[in-house]
Amino acid sequence: MPDKYEVQVRTVPARAVLSGTRRAHAADLGQVLGDLLGRMRAAGPGRPGLAGCPYTVYYAEVSQDSDGPVEIVRPMADLATAQAAAARLGDVQARTEAAHEEAFVRMTMAQTRGGITSPFWPPRPPRSGWPPFAHRTVDVTNWPSSAGRSTCTRPMATPIPS
Repeated sequence: MPDKYEVQVRTVPARAVLSGTRRAHAADLGQVLGDLLGRMRAAGPGRPGLAGCPYTVYYAEVSQDSDGPVEIVRPMADLATAQAAAARLGDVQARTEAAHEEAFVRMTMAQTRGGITSPFWPPRPPRSGWPPFAHRTVDVTNWPSSAGRSTCTRPMATPIPS
């Protein structure tokens, strides 16, 4: 298993999304986010392909003692659909994400379960409530400066089966 992964960059087009932020402790996180994503999926058509994969943004640790917050985002077919879905659901927001570049690494499912430690994030053993692959997520926090780039958002977790 490699110690380092090639950081690649892809362009993500502007897209309309539904977004909901929740607080939950580790024991409840899967149920809370699963219920929210299920409601978001039932609310209207999403985007096809990789551009349509839902993702989570962890704004803080989730554990027995900490409840996040965690945002779940679902790309939608268009802004009108997202706005109508947000109005129906009542507890989510519709917005447009600007086109942007996204850094990513390719990992197999086996690699997400491997015994890798450094240079991965978070730099401590995972606690329940982080996504199961979080302690295997490549640390790209230093990559932008080494590649002559800058960042404007928090790292996101987007598991995409391939």
